[in-house]
Amino acid sequence: MTTYYIALTGNDSTGDGSNGNPWRTPEPFHNIAVEGQDSLILKNGTWDYNDTASFPAGNQFQFGFTYQGESRSGCVLSDDGSNWTNEQFGADGKTTIVKDMTLMGIVKTTNENIAGATLAGTVIFDSIQFNDIDVSNGTSSNAPFMGRDGTGVSNASFDVTFQFCEFYNIFKTTTNGFVFGHRRASDASNDSTIRFVNSTYHCDQTGAAVPLAVILTGISISTYYHYYARNMIFFNDSGATYTLIETASEISQDDDYSDYYLMTNPPTLGGNSITSDPLFMDSSSNNYNLRPTSPCINAGTAVV
Repeated sequence: MTTYYIALTGNDSTGDGSNGNPWRTPEPFHNIAVEGQDSLILKNGTWDYNDTASFPAGNQFQFGFTYQGESRSGCVLSDDGSNWTNEQFGADGKTTIVKDMTLMGIVKTTNENIAGATLAGTVIFDSIQFNDIDVSNGTSSNAPFMGRDGTGVSNASFDVTFQFCEFYNIFKTTTNGFVFGHRRASDASNDSTIRFVNSTYHCDQTGAAVPLAVILTGISISTYYHYYARNMIFFNDSGATYTLIETASEISQDDDYSDYYLMTNPPTLGGNSITSDPLFMDSSSNNYNLRPTSPCINAGTAVV
């Protein structure tokens, strides 16, 4: 198991992928690394996903590797405002891990998904800060920001896990747009799972910027969707109505030890879930540490 490095100051020709002599792009890493074993560290800096100097091959995270930032606040994967294309994160039949970085400035305006795969696969987002993300889409409300596409594919599943993540400033600029889900045609038969563990979703938008739903389900009668949450906080202090789950049809719900503050249509709550103000230190400044009097302190559970 080997760890390699890239940096904005690196060089693919003279670098060797080490911490002291990193490459510039992921290309050399993908040429030699072993899927399921090796990892790539993105050194701190602001990486523009549409910059061909950094990502000459386009979709650079569609492999079964671990992609890790040097630090969550220091390593920023951003967008220049161009539309991200389908399945930036995820690989058919493989597990992709993305951790310790900030994803921001993403504009999603088509019917495809950012995290997904055509066939079965898994994406794990670990300690990621998601902010300033436009989940609008131009033609259909059935276009998830994070989900999977399985048109014409039978008996395939796609799982997305968010653990130790923060979400804020997630918005839309059109009449369409939701955040999590899966787009499915009637000829696809699949089970997909979305997991939230030890994470916080801040509902902070108002007016037309509020997504249609945080989680969109019930897209076709031939698919099934699994919702799992442990130690999750959905927090709405916007004054607007935030629908969590668009419909309960075609969805299994496994919720417990989570908090749904002022959320419309939350899941069927487990016996240890609550709907109280979590009492963050300062949500207006995106400080999601808990005050000493928070009802969420010592109210969670261990998650394997």
